[in-house]
Amino acid sequence: MNKFQQLIKTLQTELIILIDDDFIPVTDTQEILTFICFMNPVDRKLMLKRLTTIENTLIAPLNQLIDGIDNIEIKSDDKQYIEAGLLSDLLNNKDEDTLLKLAKELIETIDKSDNKDDIENLGMMYGLRPSAGTDNYSDFFEVLEVFDPKKSIRLYKGLEGTEFTSFENEIREVNQAKNNKFPLLIVDRYLAHGQDGNEVIENLRKGENGIDRFFSVLYTSRDAEQITPTDLESYFHIQLRKDDAQALNKVSEALALSAFATLFNQIYKYRESALDVANQLVIQSGVANMIYLSEMAYAEGDTIFNVFNNWFDLLSDKKVQDELLKEDPQGFDLNFMAGLTKLIKSDFVSNLNEAVTIDGTFHQEVYQLATYEIFNKKVNHFCLPPAPGDIFKIDDQLYMLVGQECDLVVRSNGTNVCRNEQLAELIKCSFKQQNQDSKVDSKVDRITVNHFELDNEKGVLEITLGNKEFLDFRLLDLCCLNKDGISKYESDNFPKQEILELLPEKWSKYIPCLIDELNAKLKIQEFITKEGIDPCVLSGDYSFNVQNYDEDNMTVFPVRRIARVRGQFREYIMQRYWQYKTRKGLNTIGVYKREPVQLYSLQVGFPDNLQEIKGNHHVWIQLTGDRKKNKKKSSLDIVIMKKDLMEVICEDLRPMLEKIGHSEIIVSSKDGFEQEKILISKEWNQDKVTLKVVFPVFNEYADYTIGVNKKYALHDLFGKGFINLNPSLKKAVFVQGKKLTPMMKEGGALHYVKMADLVKGEIHLPDENIKLKLNQDSGKLYNAGQINEGANGEE
Repeated sequence: MNKFQQLIKTLQTELIILIDDDFIPVTDTQEILTFICFMNPVDRKLMLKRLTTIENTLIAPLNQLIDGIDNIEIKSDDKQYIEAGLLSDLLNNKDEDTLLKLAKELIETIDKSDNKDDIENLGMMYGLRPSAGTDNYSDFFEVLEVFDPKKSIRLYKGLEGTEFTSFENEIREVNQAKNNKFPLLIVDRYLAHGQDGNEVIENLRKGENGIDRFFSVLYTSRDAEQITPTDLESYFHIQLRKDDAQALNKVSEALALSAFATLFNQIYKYRESALDVANQLVIQSGVANMIYLSEMAYAEGDTIFNVFNNWFDLLSDKKVQDELLKEDPQGFDLNFMAGLTKLIKSDFVSNLNEAVTIDGTFHQEVYQLATYEIFNKKVNHFCLPPAPGDIFKIDDQLYMLVGQECDLVVRSNGTNVCRNEQLAELIKCSFKQQNQDSKVDSKVDRITVNHFELDNEKGVLEITLGNKEFLDFRLLDLCCLNKDGISKYESDNFPKQEILELLPEKWSKYIPCLIDELNAKLKIQEFITKEGIDPCVLSGDYSFNVQNYDEDNMTVFPVRRIARVRGQFREYIMQRYWQYKTRKGLNTIGVYKREPVQLYSLQVGFPDNLQEIKGNHHVWIQLTGDRKKNKKKSSLDIVIMKKDLMEVICEDLRPMLEKIGHSEIIVSSKDGFEQEKILISKEWNQDKVTLKVVFPVFNEYADYTIGVNKKYALHDLFGKGFINLNPSLKKAVFVQGKKLTPMMKEGGALHYVKMADLVKGEIHLPDENIKLKLNQDSGKLYNAGQINEGANGEE
C-alpha cells in the first residue's frame, strides 16, 4: 500500500466524495447495469432505495437479476467483462440465457424511460466513474481500486436546493452502515450556476447534521491558499490546484496531520467527560460519598485536598480506559486510537524531520511540563509531609529520602501521635548541567534523571544508590512546616495557621511533640558542648550532625527540601534502590537506632605495621529491626564518623582519608569497609571491639597506590598501565638476602611476595639499574639508588 492507501485504511475512511461540475455521467445503460450488479452490497442497497423514488418498477427485476448473478461463479477471466461494463457478454459467455434475457429487458426498459438521465446521474453518484471530467482525479480512482471490499464513492456535479439535505443524509447512512469514521470530501472551488465549493464545505461542517468529522479538499484552477492550522477545524481542510502533480501526496500529509488533531481532541473529550462523571459521583450522589473520601484521608494520614485531587485523577484515568475498551463500532476504540499514532511520523508527514520553530510560549510550557512530569517543585507550597523521593539540600550536598512510604507516615499510637522512624535514610545525589535523551538512565549503582532544576539551572539529577547517610527525621519534618522548604522553627506560635490547614489532621497533635523534642535536644546539645562532654559516652541521641544557627527569632538548620520525584519515576527509583541493597547484601530493614560503644583498641597504619592510637575512642553499633540479631553485636555494622578519625590520625594520612566520600563510615559485619584502597575492619573479642584502619602503600617510582592484599604480584605493585608503558619492568627481580627471584618468569608465571618479605628485601630493575625499598613507617616504596650500591644479592 502507498501512503494514501495506508492513511485511508488506518483512518477507517469508508466514504470518498468528489464534487465537480465537469463530471459527465456514463450513458451506456449496459455499463450502468453491470456496475449495479457488481457494486458494494451496502452501497447497492442505498442506491436501490434512491432508485425507488425515480423508477420503482425497476426494483423487482433488478433484485431478481442480482440474486441470479450472485449464484454464478465468477472466475478471473470473467473480470474483463465486468471492468468493461459488458454484462450481456458475461452472461452469454456463462450460458446464463434466463439472466441474459432479464438483463436485456432491463436495459431496454431503462433506455426507454423518461427518467434515464436521473438513472445515469444516480449511477455516477454511487461511484460509476464518469465518462469525462475526471482527469484531475485519476490518481484517487486508481489507488481506491485496491480495496476489497470496495470503498464507498459518491460523485456529484453540484448540490443545489434539497440536494444538499439528501447529501447530508447519504453521509449519515454510510457512516452508520459501514462504521465510517473519517469521510474524505474533495470539492471543485467553482461549481455550476455560480455555486462556491467552499460554501458546500462550510455548510456541511457547521450544519446541525450530526456529522462532526470529515476531511475536505478544495480544488481550484487558481493558486491555492496555504492554510496554516490555528484551530481544530483548520487541521481538516486544505486547498490544492487541480493540476498539482503532488495532489495525492499533499492530501496524504494533510490527512496525517488531521489524525494528530483527532487523537488530541478525542483524548480531550474523554477527559472532559470523565471529569464530569467523577464530579457527579460525589456532588450529585449525596453527602455520604464526600464523607467517605474525607475519612480515607484521615486513615491514610493525608489531607482531604490531596485525596480529592487524586480522586479526580484516578477516576478520570479509569473512565478514559473504559471508553477506549468499550465495544462501540461507532466510537473511537483503543485499536483506532493506537492506529492514529502510527500516522504521526516522518513516513507520512515529511516536515517532521525538518527543523521547526515553535512558539516560544509553547516551548516554555513543554519544558516546564517535562520537569513537572518527573519533579514536583511545588511540594513545599502544599506543605506535603516528607515521603520517599523527596530531594533535600543539606549544607551543600543533595540527598534523596528513601524507604517505604508506609513506614514514614506519622501515625496514631493510642492517644499519642508520633513518628516510628527516628532516623531518615538518605542517598547522595548530585546536580550536573547536562542533558540526556532519555528521561531516566540507569546503571548498576546510579540513576540519572533528566529535566532537574536547581537554583534556576537546568540539568540532570544523578542518584548514587550505594552512598547513604542518616539524619534526624525531625529536621526533615520541619521542611514541610515552611513554604520555602527550609528546616526552621520558633518555639512560640509555630507553625502559622495557614500551614496547619494544609497538613494532615494528625499533624496538629504531632507538631507540639516535635517542637518539644527539638527544644530538649538542642538544650542538651548546648550543655554538652559547653561542658566539653563527648556525646559518644552518653546513652541516647544528642547530635543533629549539622550546625544550626539563629535568624529572626527562629532556629535554622542547613536543610532545605528542593522537590519531590513523582509517580512512576519515584516507584522506579525506589525499586532500583531496594534491588541494589539486596544485591549488595546490605541491611534492608529500616534503621531504628544506634548505640555508642567504646573501642577496646584503635589501630592505624600500613600493612603489617599498625600502631595503636591512645585515648578513648567511640563508634556506634547500627541496630536493626531484628531483636535476635541485635543481641549478637559482632553481627552488626559499626559506624564511625570520618571527622573523628581525621582528628586522631597523623597529618600525613589525612589527605588519603579525606578522599572517602562519606561523613559516616559504615564497617559492614560481612566485608568491612574499603574505599580509595583504605581497608577498615573490626574484630570482636567477647564484648570488646578493635578497629583496624589499614592505609595503602604508595609506589613513588610508578606513582601508583598499592591496594591492601595478602600477597603481591608485579602488577599489584606497579599497576598494569605503568607496566604496559614500561615493558622492561617485566625483568624485575625480588632480592632477599642472596636469593634472587624474577617477579615474572618465562611463560608469564608470576611470583608473589608478602608485605613482610618486601620489608626485608628489595625490588631490582636491571634495565634501569635501580632498586626499590619499602619504608614501612612512611608507607612508601622508594628509589634506593643504583643496584650496585650496597646490594644484598649477587648480580
